[in-house]
Amino acid sequence: MKGVNCMKKAICLLISVNLLLGLTSCGQPSGSSNQSTTSSSTAATQTKPIQIYRTDAGTPEFDAMLADLKAKTGVDAVGVQAPSDYNDFVTKTTAMLASGDDSMDILWLGEM
Repeated sequence: MKGVNCMKKAICLLISVNLLLGLTSCGQPSGSSNQSTTSSSTAATQTKPIQIYRTDAGTPEFDAMLADLKAKTGVDAVGVQAPSDYNDFVTKTTAMLASGDDSMDILWLGEM
């Protein structure tokens, strides 16, 4: 049962990363050439790891999943510890979303 949950988490993470990369690579800034857009978008996606906001970030299982993601896809991601208390989690997440905070790339809202 534990392996099934880990696999579900890995699949959800891969889908989220795929969607995120698909959304960020679309489009072209106005007034720029195709060549400069390709090089700048590649540089932007290569420099900063994806930030994943989750309550179990930092656990051995979560770190193993991130290592597996990196090995299989080359995508670098880091976990950011979210509050484990439900009320604190909701308050902090709501404040982040309401203020327009874009420091987290993925808000992983799992079973609480």
